[in-house]
Parts: sequence; C-alpha cells; structure tokens
Amino acid sequence: MPNIYQGDLARMRFWQESSFKTDGSGTLGNYIDIPFNLRSMKMVRKEPKAQPAHAIQRLDQRSPSVLMPRIDTELTFTTNLETFGTKAGSTVAAIQHWLGLMLECGMGGKHLSTGTTIASTSTTTVLNVTSASSMRAGGAIGVVIGGKFLIRTIKSISTNAVTLKMALPSAPANGATVYGIATYYLHNNPLGADPIYGQFLLEGYNPMNRWQLPGGAFKSFGFSGLEPAQIPRINWAWQFPTWRPADGTNTAANLRSAALGRASYSDIALNTMRDSYCYLRPLSSSALPSFLHAPKVDIQPAIEYEALRTPQDEGTCFGYRRSEVFDRPPVLVNLEAHWENDTTLDDYAGNGTELAFHLQVGSSPTKGAILLDVPRCEMIDPPAEISIGGVGGKSVLLHGLGPDTDTTPAGGASVNDTALAEAVWRIHCG
Repeated sequence: MPNIYQGDLARMRFWQESSFKTDGSGTLGNYIDIPFNLRSMKMVRKEPKAQPAHAIQRLDQRSPSVLMPRIDTELTFTTNLETFGTKAGSTVAAIQHWLGLMLECGMGGKHLSTGTTIASTSTTTVLNVTSASSMRAGGAIGVVIGGKFLIRTIKSISTNAVTLKMALPSAPANGATVYGIATYYLHNNPLGADPIYGQFLLEGYNPMNRWQLPGGAFKSFGFSGLEPAQIPRINWAWQFPTWRPADGTNTAANLRSAALGRASYSDIALNTMRDSYCYLRPLSSSALPSFLHAPKVDIQPAIEYEALRTPQDEGTCFGYRRSEVFDRPPVLVNLEAHWENDTTLDDYAGNGTELAFHLQVGSSPTKGAILLDVPRCEMIDPPAEISIGGVGGKSVLLHGLGPDTDTTPAGGASVNDTALAEAVWRIHCG
C-alpha cells in the first residue's frame, strides 16, 4: 500500500530577505519559526497554462499549452497578536520578535527603544527619565501603574523630558522602570526604495510537500478577535512572484530529504481581550478619558502592494511597491458601545472634532501589552442605532486621517523619525 501522511502544512519559517527573491535557505539559521494558528495556513501555487491559439484544421485539434509565470502565488494564515516575552527594562533594548519581523515588511517602519528609569519627579504626562536618547516622538514607553502594564505614545521629547500624548492614571515614582517598546508604523519607503521582502519555508508531513516562497509582500492585512474574552489575531495574506520546491536543486536547502523537524517558538507572550483598555479622546486633550466599554472593535487598515511588472525577469516581476488606496481611508475603526456606558460619542459626530483612538490589548506586568494606536481620526456620521444582544447600543465608524499633527519630531529629525511622528497608525509592542 502507498504511504499516507497525516496533516496539512505544519511548519512555517520566515526570513527578511537581503535582496528580492534571494535564496536564503543555504543558512537555515536565517529563518525564524512562525507560530501560525493551527489549520489556518493555505498556499495557492500559481503556474497557469495558456493556449497558443494556433489555427486549427480539425474541430477537435488543439496545440499543447504554454507554461506562464508563477506570479500571484498566495499564502494566507492567521497568528495571535502576541508581544515578546523578554521585556525591555532599564538599559535593555526592545527586541524584534517574530511578529515584528513580518509587520516591518508590510508597514515599512520600525523603531526599537531602550528601557530606562524615572530620574526625578514626574507628572502624569511628562516623564523625566534617566536617558531618552533611544526614544522618538511617535514611539512609545511602557510603565507599571497600580500593577498594570500601560503603554503610552510619545508626543515630544526635550532632552530627557518625555511628554506623553495621553495621561497616565498617576505619576510613576522616582526610580520606576520605563520600558522600551517596539513600534511598527506605516512608512512610504522614501526615494523609491524597495520594501523589506519576506521569504517563507513551508513544510508538510509528506516529504514532497516542502516549498520556498521568495519575494513576499503584503496582499492584505487585518485583525479579528478584538472583543472581550477573545484571543486577538492578525489575518495575513501575502503575495509572491514565484515558488520553488525546497528540494536541494531549486533551493540550497533540501527539506525533502528528512522528516519534518519540530518548530522552535521563541519570545511568545500571549494576551487576551481582558484587562484591556479602549479610549477615544479629542485630539486637543491629553487628559485621561473614561474607558470606552466597547463589546466589539474592528480595525481595518488599508495596506496594498502592487507588483512591478517587467518582460525581462523570468517571473515578470522585479519587486513590489505599496500603492495608494483611494476608495477608503488609510485605516477604519468600527466599534460598538452600549447607550448606558457612553455619553460622549454623539458629541463628536459631524462637528469636525478630531479624535485619537487607542486600544491596548492586555496589561500584565509579566506578559506586557500591545497598543493599537490610531492617532488622528474623525467620526463622519452620527452613531447608528443597533441592538447588542438585545440591549440598546450604537455603532460608530471612525475614519483615520493623516498625517498625525499632534506629534512633534525633534529638530533635524531623520526621514524615519519624521515618518514615525507623522504615521497614520502604529502598533506598539511591549
């Protein structure tokens, strides 16, 4: 009888390419295992055939088809929205964990700050730290207040005085740790530079089911599970100009010659939607607003990459660029709230009030948190009347605006620092 192998694709490894489509499998240590969600990975390898359409002399006559390029190969999967386990305390730099490596490829920008301490008396909005040299406006800090790990976005920095965009519930004490944060933000890849491309190695139980997908760029990107008692997740869709069998001939590594190896997941800190915080505040105010008790939040970023086509390359593609999206805002936030728990949403409708939206997932001092930050948005229409499980509520749609005008980059700021300060939305991991 034939050998029957159980299961689907079961291991995913990822590498940020040194250059477009370069095979990195000669050094498997380049790759990091991705803890994708079970049974969520789907690969669609493309190699279409086309008819040459020669003239025929018989009704049933056909010429052999011609193989076309493998472009538009797709990979979809989901992962948990997880931060890193190794916290960036005093003098420790925030790390770029597996999630950050993929976020950087699609969003284009990253900033990793180093932890420090409170050096002198501070307030709820201005932290006087020992060293702010690694911090940037638009980046973030983490502090523990009342046993909760809280992340705040930085508004401006003057020497070692760090001004926050939204107040803390109380001022941190002298000597308290200020944690470094890994921030990912939309960056336009200035001067026509290539984005960072992602390369995947995929392995199934069957030895023949081993593949390399090089030159990857985002096709779409979104969130799910941003509601109470859920595990927040990211829905990934990547596109590739080609695919290769990982057989030692088409790739340097021969993944078909050995049994499926065990994945090694590192720096995982899973947060769920509890002990989490949702805020909506006027952009003009840094005061700490009341919690927004939102039983459902949906954040929809608009990130699309377009293939750069050429007749020269075998795959007819020499890269990707993030394209302008005209039919919707750069980010949409759809949230629901009960009437009894909110008295402010209607005040912001249709009057031009610019707002800031913040959703922090988790607050454990050991596991840390992730802050989804839309620094500038507006409510276009009044809240819609809805039923939330039979209880009266309202639904609100927020349109992201750009650039962020409430953040001040330092004088002589670099292109990257300015892009961070003006980013339309950000993900802070701490």
